[in-house]
Amino acid sequence: MIKKMIAVPVIIVLAVVISFSGTLLAQDIEKAKADYDRLVKEINEIFKKMEALKAGQEEEYKKLEALYNEKNAELDAVTKILQGNEEMQRKIGEVVRLYEQGKKGYNAQSYIYALSQFNEAIAKGEVLDNPLVDKVLKLCYAGIASVFYSQRKFTEMIEPLQQAIKIDPEYYGAYNMMGMSYTNQGKFDSAVASYMKSIEINDTAVNYTAHYNLGTVYFNMKNFNKAKNEFLIAVDRNPQNYKSFTYLGKAYLELKDYPNARAALERSVLLNNTNFEHYYYLSQVYNKIGEYNKAIEAANNSMKYDAQKKTFGGALIERGNAHEYLNKNALAIRDYQEAAKYSVYKESAEYYILLLEKHGGIKARIDTSLYSTQNNALTDAKIYLKLYKK
Repeated sequence: MIKKMIAVPVIIVLAVVISFSGTLLAQDIEKAKADYDRLVKEINEIFKKMEALKAGQEEEYKKLEALYNEKNAELDAVTKILQGNEEMQRKIGEVVRLYEQGKKGYNAQSYIYALSQFNEAIAKGEVLDNPLVDKVLKLCYAGIASVFYSQRKFTEMIEPLQQAIKIDPEYYGAYNMMGMSYTNQGKFDSAVASYMKSIEINDTAVNYTAHYNLGTVYFNMKNFNKAKNEFLIAVDRNPQNYKSFTYLGKAYLELKDYPNARAALERSVLLNNTNFEHYYYLSQVYNKIGEYNKAIEAANNSMKYDAQKKTFGGALIERGNAHEYLNKNALAIRDYQEAAKYSVYKESAEYYILLLEKHGGIKARIDTSLYSTQNNALTDAKIYLKLYKK
């Protein structure tokens, strides 16, 4: 069977970067109030202990004094958060409101409006010098980067993400987005470094997307074994994300591990039975393992759900292959002719037509020295056509 072109996995856009709300702000204020009351009590207790010390207990006094100073520093930080006057709370609320408006604009794909709201929130928030506001500002910068991602302005994503990381060096979501930027610029080494930094900061289930995205980079670098390993971690961290199973199956397919490819892709179907991609890859797996009727069924499902016809021609070729193996050559020719109508698959489809009409089809062991053995289906097809087309 002719070698297939590698489909580039779709990178998940992280929802976490655009998920701050006023509710979280209220929770932080309530926590700050509770911390304030606790710290005042602790400081008073430490002071009483210091007063009760007698002569000759200088070492104990120094320890209590250090603890007293530490607690007072914590109290200063909490007081700064509360800075309780109504005017400060109003200003903080305005920054949050602008962020929320930017988020709504982003979700509505009103990107110019979203950028204006995020930038205004940053301008008003930077002068407040308040830890709660900093939480909003880092998400405003991430929101700007999200807009640039949606506009495919991948190089412009980097600066706002750097600003977000400057505010919070542990902001793993920003490193994830930075990896997405580098991936789309073709800077795979930088993408790998960004995803690995994100994982270093937070390697828990909530950050499974970093492993998924890292897997897509390795996949694009044709390091399918490393891609497989990252997708395995992703499915372990979030067994409900069908795309991780889809590309785990695709990685196994590239590694010619067909039993595991089948298991992963069938699991993906169970999680989402209306996605065309995993059906397309399943049709390839079924053809590889000789389950041709299932290959036809999977190809049909791929075409059924492929509204934008992204791999429609490829599914027709897989169905044609299955028909050939079932000795239904007329149906195979019809599938290949339909596939040839899709420019990406045209030459591959013509390859199969010529192979079937003149050389016994894919079941015939033709002399492979007559055409390329590279991993590019279109290169193979062009050389074959040059040799055989009359």
